[in-house]
Amino acid sequence: MPKDLSEFPIQYIKGVGPIRAKLLERLGIKTVRESLLYLPCRYEDRRNIKKIYDLIPGNHEAVSGKVVSSGIKKLPGRNLTIFELVLNDGSALLTAKWFNQAYLKKAFQIGDDLLLYGTVKRDSYRGIGFEMGNPEYEILTDGEDPGIHLNRIVPVYRVTKGLSARQMRSIMFQIVTTCIEEVRDVMPVEILKRHSLPGLSESFEQVHFPGPNSDLEILNRGESDFHRRLSFDELFVLELGLAVIKKRNTFESGISFLPDGPLVKKFIGMLPFRLTSAQQRVFGDIARDMESRHPMNRLVQGDVGCGKTIVALMAMVKA
Repeated sequence: MPKDLSEFPIQYIKGVGPIRAKLLERLGIKTVRESLLYLPCRYEDRRNIKKIYDLIPGNHEAVSGKVVSSGIKKLPGRNLTIFELVLNDGSALLTAKWFNQAYLKKAFQIGDDLLLYGTVKRDSYRGIGFEMGNPEYEILTDGEDPGIHLNRIVPVYRVTKGLSARQMRSIMFQIVTTCIEEVRDVMPVEILKRHSLPGLSESFEQVHFPGPNSDLEILNRGESDFHRRLSFDELFVLELGLAVIKKRNTFESGISFLPDGPLVKKFIGMLPFRLTSAQQRVFGDIARDMESRHPMNRLVQGDVGCGKTIVALMAMVKA
């Protein structure tokens, strides 16, 4: 792998390949570097997988178990179908319902190990037992490390058609675990110390797969120290770019306009009012910039009616 992750194609990461690489390209991800900068849109707390028997109505909970039945119901007199699935974890049964999503019938098989995450309610039909309406789901695949998707704070990424949230998380886990040591932190150490910022490798690692003691609320607000570091980098690079542009103007050659000639003086003499001291001062600043041998880059800011237009017109006459 090249030291510069911005040059390493995402296609060659284990578990990606050419087909998924095209799907990731829809998300703006072509390289490993771009994948590390593709942050989770939110985080889910799956540190505590509840038994169905212990669920509390009104809470947002995660449960796992086996699919024991599934079917589609059509409500009479209404253009509404309900796909229902029953989950058994050995302690009790839970009914999951999805509205107008009959296609989900093909997604599940009896005996599938399934994770559900959603708001718990009492069974609205029977009055006993629990149900979830439109919960998020993941089929737990044999041979895959469940530690990526369960018993932890789990990152959730925006995905595209053909790429599930679970697949995206597995790809990101592979990237973080295999490429994180190749991340180069170019931020000067004194700046990191001054602002109490963590290292870049640690920040990528913790933003994508937070530690067990992380604060879920702070993570979902994007206000962890690790989010702050990545935000700082983005602003720092922007400011650095602006500084380079500004510095470049001191080296580039521009048009050096002559000092004020008779045209500017004649124009000022034709005005039906006298220029204010502020207008004269600002035009003097602009005139000095125009007479220098470097390009001018200046913004005139002021309230409505303060004279910005007349100052601009004077600069045009000078040009």
